[in-house]
Amino acid sequence: MKAGANVRKGPSTAFEPPLGSMAAAQTADIIGKNLDGSWYKIRFYNGEGWIAAITVDVVGDVNSVPAEAGPPTPIPATAAPVVPTGVPATSAPTTGPDLVVVGIKVDPHPFVCNEGSNITVTVKNNGTAASVGTEIVIQDLFNGQPGANTRTIIGAIQPGQTADSGLAALTVATNYSQGHVTRAIVDPNANNTETNETNNQLDSAVYTLAQGNCP
Repeated sequence: MKAGANVRKGPSTAFEPPLGSMAAAQTADIIGKNLDGSWYKIRFYNGEGWIAAITVDVVGDVNSVPAEAGPPTPIPATAAPVVPTGVPATSAPTTGPDLVVVGIKVDPHPFVCNEGSNITVTVKNNGTAASVGTEIVIQDLFNGQPGANTRTIIGAIQPGQTADSGLAALTVATNYSQGHVTRAIVDPNANNTETNETNNQLDSAVYTLAQGNCP
């Protein structure tokens, strides 16, 4: 260890709180790494944990250590609004639309560095009322952090029905040969008052960005 560092449940500082920490000069066995090698999975007491590669000095060759995506990066909890005294809290409506992203189609796939792919997002209305047309945000995530992004639209959807978005183009131009994730978020600006506002996002499986003509 170069200096004391936190050990976490997954390969990101978004995993809070830490499992614990390691002191300077303390050692541990490396048993894995994330897809871009920026975090190592180590033996930590009676279990496992993740530590940032930049904080450690490695003794030996880690090229043969297995690589994995690690646990999904947690979504930070949104703080509950403060309700003034004497004003009743507003609960979610019992009727209304409920938009859920059920599919992300990318063509060609996987992405090739600095070459565009076309994306179609499939959305289902699980609610009891028709939705109104709204936006969809599409992001490329590397190491859990959003990078390249684009937007498209989707029209009104009747209850129980499924529809495809308009075609969107997205180009990913950084971190080739590394693991990426495509994320789609429907109705990011809350144009619809939904019965469930927590299920508007879908992440694809991890893919490896092809080098293509990137240097």
